[in-house]
Amino acid sequence: MTQRAGIHPSARRPSAFDPPIGCARPAMTDTLSLRPIVGRRRLWELDPHFHCSIVGTCLTMSDLRKLATKTRLSVPADAPDYRLHGVFVRAAGAAGPAEKGIAKLMDKDLERRHTRALAQFRKAADNDALEALWDGAREAGDIPGPYWALMCHPLASRTLLERAFGEVHMLSHLMGAANRADVRRLAEMERETEAVEDRLAEAEARRLREIEIKQGEIGQLRAAIEAERARTRALVRRLEEAGEGGCRDLRIQTLEATMEGLRERLNREAWRADRLQGKLAEAERLLTEVRADRDDLRRRLAEQAEDLRTLEDLALDDDGEAGDRPPLDLGGRTILYVGGRPRTVPSLRKLVEDSNGRFAHHDAGREDGRAHLGEVLSGADIVICPVDCISHDACLKAKRACLKRGTPFVPLSSAGLGAFARCLRETAPLFAPANDGAALAAE
Repeated sequence: MTQRAGIHPSARRPSAFDPPIGCARPAMTDTLSLRPIVGRRRLWELDPHFHCSIVGTCLTMSDLRKLATKTRLSVPADAPDYRLHGVFVRAAGAAGPAEKGIAKLMDKDLERRHTRALAQFRKAADNDALEALWDGAREAGDIPGPYWALMCHPLASRTLLERAFGEVHMLSHLMGAANRADVRRLAEMERETEAVEDRLAEAEARRLREIEIKQGEIGQLRAAIEAERARTRALVRRLEEAGEGGCRDLRIQTLEATMEGLRERLNREAWRADRLQGKLAEAERLLTEVRADRDDLRRRLAEQAEDLRTLEDLALDDDGEAGDRPPLDLGGRTILYVGGRPRTVPSLRKLVEDSNGRFAHHDAGREDGRAHLGEVLSGADIVICPVDCISHDACLKAKRACLKRGTPFVPLSSAGLGAFARCLRETAPLFAPANDGAALAAE
């Protein structure tokens, strides 16, 4: 190892590109040059400084577990993901014959998995062309294949490799930040829902009290009207019993005047009763609307809670802890995501590829063009479309294309990572896992 005079290696200032805790830490040299080679660089020929990000980004945990079985590593089948990751990171840069054999198998698996990206980057004639290819892939959210193709390319400069390493490192932080943002939004929605439910309960109680009061007033009016009718009938009977006499005409006039007054009062009371009935009907209508709003909020809260549980399960999988559900396995199927937010596409792609699936994205007309949708759709096993981040017209066209081809179409109410992960959980049983044993035998 090259060492400057008077400086002990242990006194070196930590680099921003040092590997995370738990990954193999290489012995850093003062001259960080890469040895020029013919053809692409092999995994064990790369600076061990890059092995942690390559293993974590370009190979899924499913790939690593298959390699562990094939190489008969002394790692328990239920070993947490972080431990398995660390074993392969150390094997990628170790010099022993056993580790070298593991590194060769990893290199072969990387070449097989990322054939298309390797072929595309192989056409680059210089470092500038490589940088342009990497920038395009990063903007499109296509990270694993292009990252491996760049890291092993013989013409890639150290500056470009360090830059790509740093960008991939930050993507992992962004994915964690997106998960935390979803959790914060769910907590805010829960607080808002509780406040709305409290207001709904108060409004409902207030409306019920008003209805009871109005019903009581209507009952009193009806009783008063019935009492006046009874008094009128009694007066008529007394007049009939009195027979003919000198005071009969006077009594009739008095009776007619009384009847007129009663009719006027009856009309007023009937008008008041009609008004109260209208107010009662309006109160019942408002109460129905309030209950519908409450039910809608409860439904949205239940969906957010399920999204949070899915994210927690994924976080437990990433930390190597056992969750309540089995690991998500998409069986090698292709998931086409139409629309959505561009900044979340890398996180969605990583989730699918870490779950033994393939991810394809179409921006629903922003850049890809609607004519290109049919080409992408032809290779999809299922199409997922977030309705809050796509035009109604584009969503309908995607749905019609799926119906025409017989491809499952799943609309999502949200473009968040949690809703996407829950959708994968719910639709995964539709696909039988790929036959891993047959694939290994073919190799």
